[in-house]
Amino acid sequence: MAFASAGMNCVAVGPRKLWIYNTDDTMTSLLFHAQYNTANVPGMSAGDIVLTSHATHTLLSLITITAINAATSTFANYAALT
Repeated sequence: MAFASAGMNCVAVGPRKLWIYNTDDTMTSLLFHAQYNTANVPGMSAGDIVLTSHATHTLLSLITITAINAATSTFANYAALT
């Protein structure tokens, strides 16, 4: 699965930003979330929330970024709905 910045949008700003990411790839694991970093997503920071959806809306994940830098991020998975 390849990260595509065109699928990432910031939909709410404040002390914590809410990001949405839509992908045409099949989501089979949360490992691709490691591609959420400041090089791929300028402006993303620790505390931000990311809602990720497969294009067919068959999978949905909600995470919060707990640490982030130019190359990596760590996150907590709040939910994985199938």
